[in-house]
Amino acid sequence: MAKSLSMQDDAIESVRDVKRQQFELGIPEQNLARHAYHRIQISDDKSCSIVLETKVLGDSPYVDGVKDIICAVGNNHLEKRLYDVMELIDNHWI
Repeated sequence: MAKSLSMQDDAIESVRDVKRQQFELGIPEQNLARHAYHRIQISDDKSCSIVLETKVLGDSPYVDGVKDIICAVGNNHLEKRLYDVMELIDNHWI
């Protein structure tokens, strides 16, 4: 993420402490074991900022995504090579 914004890796903070995840980031207790949270804040430190936030809670989004990938692989003739998930999406397989 940092590289895509032309920033150093140390500009990214990874919060692994579950107490901070729960109380600072608002992750519900029942989802602490399985979630994804990303917050990107771009600011000039003065008067303007842009904040992008994603929050995925629980197993369901992961399970549904894996199911779609398995179906795409099973329903299409694939060469014996590695595929990027974006290629499956670009081909309208998922």
